[in-house]
Amino acid sequence: MQEALLAAPTRWPAEGVPDNPSGWLTTVATRRLVDQIRSAQARRRRGDAVAALEPDPMSSGSGEDTSADRDDTFTLLMPCCHPH
Repeated sequence: MQEALLAAPTRWPAEGVPDNPSGWLTTVATRRLVDQIRSAQARRRRGDAVAALEPDPMSSGSGEDTSADRDDTFTLLMPCCHPH
């Protein structure tokens, strides 16, 4: 409802006060709530999809990093930065 109350002073001067101001506020508030719920659901679905792509860290079993799992960024960066 707060967002609808904030939208009213910006929209009403340009479009005119609606015939049913309380109905307008209720409609805008409902639409904004639906938009927020849809956005949260989409964000959750994207997060679940990304989590499904990541390997399970507990599934390796050995506790040691395999060559495919090891991050070699530091190893590659050091020769570039070293002064010799």
